[in-house]
Amino acid sequence: MVSAVSSVTQCLHDPPWDLGYNSIIPALSFSDPKLMFAQELVQAGHTKRFSITEAGGFGWEVTEEQDSAIVRRILYTDWHRVERALSAMTVRVSELQRAGWRLLQGH
Repeated sequence: MVSAVSSVTQCLHDPPWDLGYNSIIPALSFSDPKLMFAQELVQAGHTKRFSITEAGGFGWEVTEEQDSAIVRRILYTDWHRVERALSAMTVRVSELQRAGWRLLQGH
């Protein structure tokens, strides 16, 4: 049986809310000053974008896009989860580069 304190703690540390396309927080552009991380890769006319943006008092928005579609968009309120997401994105970018994707400069 899970205690009430344990449930509350789990809620506080585990939100991630999947924002999808209809998020209440506006999407931020790659030139937004609140952008903390952005990488864009291209291969054979396709693009993949990875970004982390500060979402005001809401937390941090972690986004992965393929071509012009959002593949994943999550709002984290726990900085440690953002750090793990950043680490995972960095690994993914490296894997894509080894597979022949080219990193666009300035991203």
